[in-house]
Amino acid sequence: MIFLVHVPFTDASIEGELGLADYSYYFVMQAYVPVLQTLGSVVEIADPLSEADEWYRKCAARGEYCVLLCFAPPHRVPLHLECPVVPVFAWEYDSLPDEAWGDKRETDWLRVLAILGRAITHSEFTANVVRRAIRPDYPIVSVAAPVWDRFEPLASVRREAAAGGQRCIEVDGTVIDSRTCDFSDPPETLLGVHPRQQQRLLLDGVVYTAVFCPLDGRKNWEDLLSAFCWAFRDVGDCTLVMKLVHHDRDKAMEEVLAELRRLPRIAARIVLLHAYLDDDQYARLVCATDFAVNSSLGEGQCLPLMEYMSAGVPAIAPAHTAMLDYLDAECGYPVRAHEELFHWPQDMGLILRTRRFRPEWESLMQAYVASRRLRLGDSPGYMRLSLRARESLQAYCSRRVARARLLRFFRAHARALAAAARFSRPRSRLDRLLEFLGRGEALR
Repeated sequence: MIFLVHVPFTDASIEGELGLADYSYYFVMQAYVPVLQTLGSVVEIADPLSEADEWYRKCAARGEYCVLLCFAPPHRVPLHLECPVVPVFAWEYDSLPDEAWGDKRETDWLRVLAILGRAITHSEFTANVVRRAIRPDYPIVSVAAPVWDRFEPLASVRREAAAGGQRCIEVDGTVIDSRTCDFSDPPETLLGVHPRQQQRLLLDGVVYTAVFCPLDGRKNWEDLLSAFCWAFRDVGDCTLVMKLVHHDRDKAMEEVLAELRRLPRIAARIVLLHAYLDDDQYARLVCATDFAVNSSLGEGQCLPLMEYMSAGVPAIAPAHTAMLDYLDAECGYPVRAHEELFHWPQDMGLILRTRRFRPEWESLMQAYVASRRLRLGDSPGYMRLSLRARESLQAYCSRRVARARLLRFFRAHARALAAAARFSRPRSRLDRLLEFLGRGEALR
């Protein structure tokens, strides 16, 4: 099997494109590749329009299955290639865009998905949205980015850190800490006296970490921040680390600092961190964290939450969209959420014809209070949450689970192509493809 893979970002460009639209697809593809390599050969291509068909013809000549996996939203996926194309995409609204804007017919996702014939997504929520929009038997499978195997080994490291103990992270970036600065100062003043530099970040107490792009309106981080401030306004043993993801430091920091300037000073600690962390630094942040926090209005899968929970970090997050697949009261604190009308992000007319999901602020604040009580007063209870988080994410985003689901999906796809070939391809080529499908070990 030959898997051509494409994402609209490169290893060289991704650090400078963090926070831009669709940047997370780069990390999704990186997580998929090791699993695809157990099923066949993987070839990363830069330009599907000029490369995919040439690869496909070579494979077809020898009767070998070949498919292009395009890690991008449907409107960025090439159509009408000779090579079969499968989009791998995320979505967090309760309906699909079903009209074209201007002369861009590709913005009609129903048309694109109908042409492509099948798709891969990352949650049962999204898969069901697609089936409702197109047809109940549309070939779509939910396969989350398989990150569990990479982060689960950190669980043993986390167990060695006692609750409330000091934890150290070396970072090359900007750190603005409420213990050492006054958030009432203008953002430009704080940014001027806190340059990007090598430094040590020491964390203690009960540590909550949120990883997000502050310019992404879906993340609803203002509720996450204000609920923390209210819950721990008189409590000095809690820390909120806001790990900001965006290539432009000033834009990212200014958004959050402007919000902090409007909030009253509290006893709890707030740390803003803007840095591109390498694998070891990011692992240290995961291991320093007691609870991962999310307050978004919808998630296609939420890679940071998946990574932290895979390492045994319980979560505080809304019970909606993709998080329904892996978050419950046994592995964290599900926050109540309510539907609200919204528009598709692509719709320049801003017509309210889909729904997103608003977390309940009071439920979020109560989750903060309950989680601190558990962490400081019930160590066995916290460890049960931690273990269950790892188990839940193993069932959702381990390589073993991803491999099994992808194997079934590609087998069905290959059989569909073979059936279509009966009417349009030479008999000898069909025989070779069917012979390939019969070699079960090649697909196991």
